[in-house]
Amino acid sequence: MLLTLVQLVFFLCLSILAIYLITAIKRLLKSIETIQKDINSITQKTIPILENASNTMRRIDELSENVQKEIEGIVYSIRSLKKIAEDVIEFETKIKQKVEEPLMDSISFFSGIIKGIKTFILKMKS
Repeated sequence: MLLTLVQLVFFLCLSILAIYLITAIKRLLKSIETIQKDINSITQKTIPILENASNTMRRIDELSENVQKEIEGIVYSIRSLKKIAEDVIEFETKIKQKVEEPLMDSISFFSGIIKGIKTFILKMKS
């Protein structure tokens, strides 16, 4: 009889433990379900943000490529302008060298003629 009573208490404890484990497992499953819903919600909210960030990065890459091309064009233009300026300065120097001496000779010649005419007129008046 003692053995039966011990067996009865043992099975009663096992039943209580089984009921407790069942409720604990149900709560655990509900928590897992809630976590899964939260993860799905976060995933759904994160995907558009990541797509937007990806699009933004692609546009930034395109803009930086365009800016780089524009900078290269500007550098090329500046180099061309510098070459043109150097050519103009060289042309000016050549013209000065070719024109300056004959021009000075002509000025000296005409200055001499004018002085001669002045001297002639002054002699004629006196």
